[in-house]
Amino acid sequence: MSGTWIALRVPISTARSIAVTGGERPEAMHLTLAHLGRYLSAEQVRGVDRAVRHWGRATRPLSGRIVGVGRFDGEQLDPVWALPSVEGLREARDALIASLPVTPPSQYEWQPHITIAWVRKGEPLGESIPRAPITFDTVQLWSDGVASSYKLRSKR
Repeated sequence: MSGTWIALRVPISTARSIAVTGGERPEAMHLTLAHLGRYLSAEQVRGVDRAVRHWGRATRPLSGRIVGVGRFDGEQLDPVWALPSVEGLREARDALIASLPVTPPSQYEWQPHITIAWVRKGEPLGESIPRAPITFDTVQLWSDGVASSYKLRSKR
């Protein structure tokens, strides 16, 4: 993904448990919270960074389970994804979006997911994934291929 975006990092132990042959590398797995576009100024990125850092300090780690697999309709390849069920995830994302100094372009309704593979249209994934526990404890801001990572720290 290019441009500027915000994601929760999937812990490596969970990522390894849901990885499939030929799919996404476990260390690259994430749950995108917002894609902010390709053309933010350096000043805008600094403002987003401050908001993400503050949100991370005010947000508790988010825990739940992987509960299923889904698939989006892609152009040539379909992304196949793991579906997390995490209490408070949508509310936490809403708080993050409200705190940002820029408004994310809204092309699609947000669907929490972790992409695990890209497959040709009509081909099955061919593997099942476990109903693994997951705890998101790190938020990342990516801009032009460089990540800043912040721990979720609130005790609330």
